[in-house]
Amino acid sequence: MKGRAPEPSLRDLAGWCWDARRWIVSGWCAGMALALLWGLAAVPQYRITMIVGPTTRTGTPDISALFPENASYALEYVLRSFGSGDSSDFMRFEAIARGPAVSSRLMAAEEFQAGWSLDRRWRWSRGDDFFHPERLSAYLNKRVRLEPVGHTPMRRLTYHHADPAFGRILLRALYDVTDGYIREEIKNKTAERIGWLRGAMQKTADPDHRRMLTGLLMEQEQVAMILALNEPYAAVIAEPPFVSAKPVWPDARMIFPALGLIGGFIGFMGYAASGRGRFALSGALQPA
Repeated sequence: MKGRAPEPSLRDLAGWCWDARRWIVSGWCAGMALALLWGLAAVPQYRITMIVGPTTRTGTPDISALFPENASYALEYVLRSFGSGDSSDFMRFEAIARGPAVSSRLMAAEEFQAGWSLDRRWRWSRGDDFFHPERLSAYLNKRVRLEPVGHTPMRRLTYHHADPAFGRILLRALYDVTDGYIREEIKNKTAERIGWLRGAMQKTADPDHRRMLTGLLMEQEQVAMILALNEPYAAVIAEPPFVSAKPVWPDARMIFPALGLIGGFIGFMGYAASGRGRFALSGALQPA
């Protein structure tokens, strides 16, 4: 009758590692050499960050002007609660910042062409050439992260690139083009509304009708005034683009220990698979 073999002890593990010490050291050296080659072949990447937030202005007409002065307080409260501030424009800013409409305008700028070619992870690789807005939009959605800042309405844009100067320019241009795109569209629509309201006021003689049209016209002229001031419309820069002090990739503090441990473990497993050495458990029961 054979006794049951005991569980391996810490002493057994230490003995196995001592027997396999040459294999483990060889694997560790191979892992460190691979980490060194990794660091030499990788192109350092810097992290560029910018924080944007919603503007503080009202941009759409107050529809309560459509109702008479004797409207109930509850009705006026409900109507005013539906009046949009800057949230809808800022949500649109988030939605289209990395979309094809903004990408097509970025592609038209020649100063970005050299920056795209420098965007590479390895020294032997080549950067992308974007000939279609859809490809650039896919690149921006992949490389530019848009995430909330805590529980605030602000958003943090993060981008990684080998050239910090290009990263700053890209994030700032992304903001300028997106806000300018929304501003231009709102400006055109506001001009059309003002023209229609002025024409409607000339055609009507009813005092109540003219009062409602006057209220709507004042709202649209307020929007036109804001757009004429050349101030941020949909979003405002809370913190300009800034660059990390050191490259964030590759991280030598992670790569060297990780590859060294992996190499040592592979060396130990290789020693075990070779069938060399002694792997007898201390205190193993012998057959009776």
